[in-house]
Amino acid sequence: MKHLSVRLKLYFLVCCSAAALVMVAVCGWWSIQTLSEALDIIGDRRLPAVTALTSMHTARLESAKAMQDALAFRPDQYNDVPVKDDLITEVRWLFGETLALAEQANTEGESAFAAYDALPKSDEEQELWAQVSPVWQDYLSIDARQMELTKALTRVTDWEFLISDYSVFASNTVQWSAVVDQLTPLLKELSTLNIDSAQAAQQAGEVMVTRTRALMLVIISVALLIVCALGMLVARSIITSLLAIRTAIARVSDSNDFTLRAELGGRDELAQTVTAFNLLLENVQGSLQAVVTSTETVNNAADQVLSVSREVSESASKQRESASAMSVVSEQLVASIGRIANNCVFRRA
Repeated sequence: MKHLSVRLKLYFLVCCSAAALVMVAVCGWWSIQTLSEALDIIGDRRLPAVTALTSMHTARLESAKAMQDALAFRPDQYNDVPVKDDLITEVRWLFGETLALAEQANTEGESAFAAYDALPKSDEEQELWAQVSPVWQDYLSIDARQMELTKALTRVTDWEFLISDYSVFASNTVQWSAVVDQLTPLLKELSTLNIDSAQAAQQAGEVMVTRTRALMLVIISVALLIVCALGMLVARSIITSLLAIRTAIARVSDSNDFTLRAELGGRDELAQTVTAFNLLLENVQGSLQAVVTSTETVNNAADQVLSVSREVSESASKQRESASAMSVVSEQLVASIGRIANNCVFRRA
């Protein structure tokens, strides 16, 4: 860390934080994608398949119920009734209702068959569907005959014809029911298979969400630890450098010793600041040394001037003494000359 600049340290910290956020985002996206796939499997495949199969099964049950209700009439019970016009009318109405219910059920069943046939299927589903399709075709064939017999009973006007048509209807209903009985367990098996697949997809999605949640917690925890550790290292490197600079400034301020130097390794901006501070101290020390040298030079010059002044003063004193001596001698010479002059005058007189 000492060899990185403060800017690079901060950039590195920001990049690590961004990388942690990206990892969390990727993990969250992966979780959402996995859950979305599970929901797609349930919503786009399994749920429509279960709905279609349930509609087919329900349509067969409704049609079977209608046929069984019609089959329960048994016209031979009413052979002793003298006037059978009302019975014929009731039979026509009963089989008309049966025909309407059966046709509605057939329409719903065929629509559900087509919807399920268009859906994508697994290998196991395809194998079961291959068993259902021929049974379904058999059912359609015998159901068409069943619808013709039911329509005939809705148009009957004679009791003898009613008994005859009903006998054929009852016989065909047994065959029709046998085909329905073959179709029902296959549809149930397909429905169970799709329900199990939907539950498996849901469980897989829930397990994946749980794992992803745990993974996100781990990633967030690790990312927080890494970011906090890096933050502490960056802050420590910056604070340590600042403390070193502050300590050096305080020592120089307290001791006025400009020979002190701040010690800090590294190549960052703070290390460059310490280097500049040490250079400043060195320049100040050089300036002070230059001032001291100049002061010593001035002192030496002053001492020389003082020495010369003393010599001049001593020379002046000596000259003054010499002048005094010469004055005394001059006075003595004048006095001697005066006496000599007086003596000469006296001798002339």
